[in-house]
Amino acid sequence: MRYYLPGSLFFTYLLILIILNLSPMTIESLQKNSGQIVAIISGLFGASPIAGYIIYSVFNEYDYECLAKKNRPALEYIKELDFIKNNERNYTHFRDQLRCFLQKKEFLDLIYHTTLIKGDKENLKIGPEVLQTLKNHLSNFAARRVLGFWVPFFSFVFFLFFIPTAMSLGIFDVSFTRLPYTIGMFLVIFIISVVLLLGHKRVLYEAYILEGYMIRAKREEIEELLRRLFLKPNKH
Repeated sequence: MRYYLPGSLFFTYLLILIILNLSPMTIESLQKNSGQIVAIISGLFGASPIAGYIIYSVFNEYDYECLAKKNRPALEYIKELDFIKNNERNYTHFRDQLRCFLQKKEFLDLIYHTTLIKGDKENLKIGPEVLQTLKNHLSNFAARRVLGFWVPFFSFVFFLFFIPTAMSLGIFDVSFTRLPYTIGMFLVIFIISVVLLLGHKRVLYEAYILEGYMIRAKREEIEELLRRLFLKPNKH
């Protein structure tokens, strides 16, 4: 659904905008060959996961990663490692190993799935439900951001680039009588997008706050992972 839903909505927006501007000759031709309409629509929605993957990839690369670099407290926590500074002689070495954004990001993923097992009955344990809640928050944000911004953006761009070609082929009849319907559809898409985007960043920040708490609670796991990853084992 992560890729199918954005792709389907993208093609839905695009088809509606195209249909509103079809020339009478094109409409008449399609009416005579209804099988072509079914084949075209089936083909487009069959390709929805591919279109959705491309849209989602653009969002992840040029949108989410930028937000994560600026607003993710857990990354700063990993960068500073203040809790190790006072009792760990390898503090500087550990910090040098985690300078890159990707290194810190992947180290966070490793912490998520690491649990330090001890015999102490009072040892704090974080249940898997917390991690699932965090994933749900991030998925909620990603879905609303992609559907509310990136899908309409790509739909408008593709439609605008398609207009000159469609007009030259006689597929489109862009006239003043059609213009109000096209503008009306743009407004409908805009309203839907605004509704989807309302409060979407709050969901992301809630996820980052929860992530920060979880990472801070896993202090012992972090120390043990740093030792195992970046310190050479003692030779006996």
